[in-house]
Amino acid sequence: MTAGQRYNVPGYYHQAQPATPGAQWPQGYGYYQQQGWEAVQEGTYVRGGASLVYSLVTLACGLAVILSTFLPWASMLGFNVSGWRMMSNVAGSNSGNFLFASGDGMLVFTGFWSLLVGVAIAVGIAVLVSGRRSGGRIAQVAGGLGLVLSIITAVMLYTHRVSAGIGLWMFIAFSVAAVILAQLAIRAGFSFRKGA
Repeated sequence: MTAGQRYNVPGYYHQAQPATPGAQWPQGYGYYQQQGWEAVQEGTYVRGGASLVYSLVTLACGLAVILSTFLPWASMLGFNVSGWRMMSNVAGSNSGNFLFASGDGMLVFTGFWSLLVGVAIAVGIAVLVSGRRSGGRIAQVAGGLGLVLSIITAVMLYTHRVSAGIGLWMFIAFSVAAVILAQLAIRAGFSFRKGA
């Protein structure tokens, strides 16, 4: 084995170097440690494989969140209102602005947030694939924000006997998916922590 050369070890990449005492190895990987393998320095990103697949699926979630903006978010008496329409119609009115609509004890967030969350997820994944772990965290935080705001909106609509539309359900579902998949992309693309 050549020092510095990378080998695929069941879903992860490691370097063929003498093991450093105290290197952190997960349970079940003792064989590789005995063979003189060492965990790659933390922060090293390996493109391709499972990480790339998870990243692409997470990117698709971000695009789906953006798409949800233009689909029905609320339905009442046969009328559908999209997140985009909420944003454009409420802007400048006395019942809210392009960020949210309020009135009669109701507070709902507009499609501005799904656009922002979707773009942030996509940007985060682009940063992750470029080799920075922080990009995955950006995607996770964006997905978490989208989940919170979309759930609040759905609850507010429900309490006022307004049905949540497919667009809002997409916002919720793909925000959850982005959080989970971004974490999987990080785990698959970055090595284990190297001991001191």
